Amino acid sequence: MRIFKVNKNEYYVDQEGNLLDYNLWTKEFAEAVAKENNIVLRDIHWKIIDYVRKYYEVDKVMPPKKQIKKEFDLSERDISELFPMQYKDGYLYLLSKLAGLPVPTGDI
Repeated sequence: MRIFKVNKNEYYVDQEGNLLDYNLWTKEFAEAVAKENNIVLRDIHWKIIDYVRKYYEVDKVMPPKKQIKKEFDLSERDISELFPMQYKDGYLYLLSKLAGLPVPTGDI
């Protein structure tokens, strides 16, 4: 566990930078994570973040890649460009950080 500081607020995150308590997520946290990853969050980013957070509230897991792509009519390339990340399954890991969710597991 480590502390991720944003202005005067402190967020407890795991070693990979994912928020430990989903309920403590704020837009300020997401914006700081985006800045750390050289991303400027636009309307489409916020819509996707909101979607995965709502999905998580119900199912307690990230939605599968194909469901996110279908919901927003995006290709793999489109969504990878919105949430660029250089390791593992790429964008789902960065998206989970931005949304304040645990690291995705299982069939993603």
